[in-house]
Amino acid sequence: MSNHTLCSEFYLRVVFPPRFVGVLALMIGVGVAYFYPKSDDVSNQTQNGDPMITFR
Repeated sequence: MSNHTLCSEFYLRVVFPPRFVGVLALMIGVGVAYFYPKSDDVSNQTQNGDPMITFR
């Protein structure tokens, strides 16, 4: 049982922070897509294929 709690603690410390950073990056990306004038270009390309290609 102690091993299980140790695993959950490890999960919270190692897995959760990167996910939180990913959510922050996603929000920033959405904000940039909304506020920049080239947002139409980006949204059209993301619908066609891989969204990672457009941000490279």
